[in-house]
Amino acid sequence: MEIKDKKMFDKLKYLLMLGMNLEELEELESLYPDDKIIKSFKSEIIRLNNDEDFIRELREEEENMVISKQEGMEKKELKSLI
Repeated sequence: MEIKDKKMFDKLKYLLMLGMNLEELEELESLYPDDKIIKSFKSEIIRLNNDEDFIRELREEEENMVISKQEGMEKKELKSLI
């Protein structure tokens, strides 16, 4: 992880971690090994990722419905631009 502005990164690290994947969180934790908030957030992400009740795969019909809705929205947006 390359940090250009360390002072600004320190200020915004908690906000930035919300958009990080597990690998990035582990790297962040290595930069701030004593930070309890980062450790807690990372362990909660791991717990939720392993919870089958929390993570549910879409059935094929559900996935197709989501895709068709997105395609329909994209077509409407394109028409509104023309």
